[in-house]
Amino acid sequence: MNHSKPSGVKLFIAIVLVALFGATIPAFSKFALEGFETFSLAWVRFFFALAVGLVWIRPSSEILRQVWKHKWLGVVGAINPVFVFFSLEHIPANIVPFFFAATPMLSLIYNYVTTRNLPSLTQGFGFLLGLVGVAWITINTSSDQPTALGGIGLLAIAVSAFWVYNTWSNRILAVSETKPDTLAITLFIATVVIATPFAVPEVASVSDQIELSHIGAAAVVGVLGTAAFYFGLQQLLRVANTARAQLFTYLQAPFGAIIAFLLLGEQVTMSLAIGGTLALLGAALASRAS
Repeated sequence: MNHSKPSGVKLFIAIVLVALFGATIPAFSKFALEGFETFSLAWVRFFFALAVGLVWIRPSSEILRQVWKHKWLGVVGAINPVFVFFSLEHIPANIVPFFFAATPMLSLIYNYVTTRNLPSLTQGFGFLLGLVGVAWITINTSSDQPTALGGIGLLAIAVSAFWVYNTWSNRILAVSETKPDTLAITLFIATVVIATPFAVPEVASVSDQIELSHIGAAAVVGVLGTAAFYFGLQQLLRVANTARAQLFTYLQAPFGAIIAFLLLGEQVTMSLAIGGTLALLGAALASRAS
């Protein structure tokens, strides 16, 4: 289907909004994890997202038909959050944003191989600059946790699933009348189903330590960091190619640090400021209209 393409400025604003939604996850998850375990938080997070999503789209028989039709897309997308949680048991969290920030470049390579299309020099420089900014933040963020090769492998599976989910969604939206929100709902359902066997034992073991404030933090992660994030991402995938839609991955690390500073009082370093500036400038250049 033909969709109107936003200007570079409008696309950049949309990318910033999606990045802001996603950047709420680390700070609020940190607080929610004082009561929840990892998989129980994942389950609650996507449960809240699903509840909000169902209210938002008001399911009809046609929407339910589309959800069932694209169920395997949802399963692929669900691999991402599940394997991220697995990987964090073996690797430091600070390297995760860099791996996800590689997806725009991966999409550029895929686009060239399949269509022989290349971005303009300005856009290409923006993609490279943004990735350098995220790399700078990663390199200059210290962590005492060792990095296990198995954890890197699990994270690579998560990132690959995320990229396939985005690429597949972009293709579906380009050739059909499927609504973007429907594809997000499909992911929410699949993740809740897949995470349930891991989450139920955790909830049973920590139920006495979960307080209302922990549930509130999990609700923020579910509503903003998951529902609003994936609805926004699907809208990006509807109007832009996968590489440009994924530019938000450059901004999540610096935005997440700013939110952590405002809510948790965590320090914002000069290295973070430099890397964040490079990432923001890179995303702005890469999102410019050709």
